[in-house]
Amino acid sequence: MAVLPRREIVPVTLVTDGNLFLEKVFEANPLVRLSVVKELPNGGPTPALTVWHRKIVTPLPPGNHLVIEPREATELWTIGDVLQNPVVEKQDKQSPLMTHIRLDNVLMPEARQIKFTAKGLALATALSGDPLYFAIERPEGKGKVLVLTVDLDKGDLPLQTAFPILVANSLGWFAGTHGELREALASGSVADIELPAGGAAGAESLDLVAPDGRKKSLPVAGGKVTVGPLDQCGVWSLRRAAAVTSKAVVDPPGLEVACNHSARSESDIRTPIDPSRAETASLGGGFGGWLIWFVLALAAGLLVVAEWFLYQRRWIS
Repeated sequence: MAVLPRREIVPVTLVTDGNLFLEKVFEANPLVRLSVVKELPNGGPTPALTVWHRKIVTPLPPGNHLVIEPREATELWTIGDVLQNPVVEKQDKQSPLMTHIRLDNVLMPEARQIKFTAKGLALATALSGDPLYFAIERPEGKGKVLVLTVDLDKGDLPLQTAFPILVANSLGWFAGTHGELREALASGSVADIELPAGGAAGAESLDLVAPDGRKKSLPVAGGKVTVGPLDQCGVWSLRRAAAVTSKAVVDPPGLEVACNHSARSESDIRTPIDPSRAETASLGGGFGGWLIWFVLALAAGLLVVAEWFLYQRRWIS
């Protein structure tokens, strides 16, 4: 058994005067519901993700924001000069935002020089030390901010495979999940489960529910919970430790763990060999208890030595 986390549709608002590359890269993602506007309307529900292309408002409203080539300063950064032909010197290969992405071979004629006043993580840095791709996690639940300073209209970044991968990684980072298959655990194992951001991670304890319905209360520490030992095969689920009446309140998907039987003897699908037949085959496949290939190799070696001796039987002084 295996658990695949549910992948939700993400409403994305793209604020731009027009950029074909950005529109197509979001439209190609089946998990994105894209809206393209020239100005962000006042009021109304806050989109799950706002993408700003060469535009920005200050201060940035709460929520998640992907900012591409900003031209105005905000409370998070100040604007500098234009960087000509920046070359990527360093990438943060450990960040999930940079998975399967290489920017050191991308042609970037121009980028915007930005000095960040907020604490964050430089994902890609130029030779000059200026960040080209920067991630900020704002405090107090205000959301996350990603800033890409590269000019998409110049260079070949939108034509590289790194561009759609970069966008897909950013969507997973904003959502707090990667939507990947959660690895199944072996029976009897113990594992630390990282809880998604939100209600489950902020709870003090969770109930671990076995496939047969048994429950066990587990403490939550640092957004993680330790489950196990898992003594039953099937799907184990983590639920809120609130008072449960007739219906159990199940947390959003991503809090289920598949447990499968794993044993070397039980998992070996090779055809078993009869010991009596194996002994007979061994005797018939050799000579005098030796393997047939060894006998042939030895005979060939003796033949080579004999031919050399016969050829050199006369010694000429």
